[in-house]
Amino acid sequence: MLAILMRSFLCFPAVFFLSCSPAATPDDSGAESRTSSSAGQAVQKRADDDTFDRVLKTAVKNGKVDYKVLRSATQELDSYVAHVAEFDLKSLKTKNEKLAFFVNAYNANVLKMVRDRPKIVSVVKVDGFFDKLKVKVAGSQLTLNELEGKARALGDPRVHFAVNCASGSCPILETKAFRAQGLDARLTQATRRYLLDKTFGLQIDTKKREAHLSEIFNWYGKDFDSSGKPQDMLKWIAKQLGGDIQKQLDATPYTVIWKKYDWSLNSK
Repeated sequence: MLAILMRSFLCFPAVFFLSCSPAATPDDSGAESRTSSSAGQAVQKRADDDTFDRVLKTAVKNGKVDYKVLRSATQELDSYVAHVAEFDLKSLKTKNEKLAFFVNAYNANVLKMVRDRPKIVSVVKVDGFFDKLKVKVAGSQLTLNELEGKARALGDPRVHFAVNCASGSCPILETKAFRAQGLDARLTQATRRYLLDKTFGLQIDTKKREAHLSEIFNWYGKDFDSSGKPQDMLKWIAKQLGGDIQKQLDATPYTVIWKKYDWSLNSK
């Protein structure tokens, strides 16, 4: 009894600073801190996604980018890129959270890289734009190809229709950042929109039995089917589009013709 009274007495002066509960071990305190930190990261990420929303809504018109506007309002883009640079990936728990983060990080850094080069006419005219120049993402220095690889590694080939490489044949840049919630629907929408664009996506010539297709499928074929064969890629496309197009593609073999990729800047 004396020991209990003494323990209670010793704990009382420190009641506002320490817990005397046996359950309040140093390990538990650390877990609470980590949980709080993760929650804070999640709240911060939502806030910064809102910042990226404002950037996109200001500078993107009908899928094209007004780089003059972007250069006159640089603070929010710089703020978002800085947020991406230091973000703690451990706070992302789901595949969709990670996928949305990497897509936004890619799109934001491409915008900044183009914005910072006022005389640019095409990203392929910049030496090492995709495979040498590096950006900071979640504490790591990555090329754009490496950053895209982080998204691709999550196993959803529809990511190719969400990232934008600032070029004419790229899938369009949307006016809203990607988020985990509703991501599946947005990826489906982006994929269908690109494929149904006969100029850049898929164009079927039933008479010649030719399927004219974006070179995205040529460069990243195994992302869409492990075989990497054009005919298997067409099966993947048929499944995405459904309806009459799926019937056409399933009815007979088509020879795939790769479209010439337009690398001119996606400027308004």
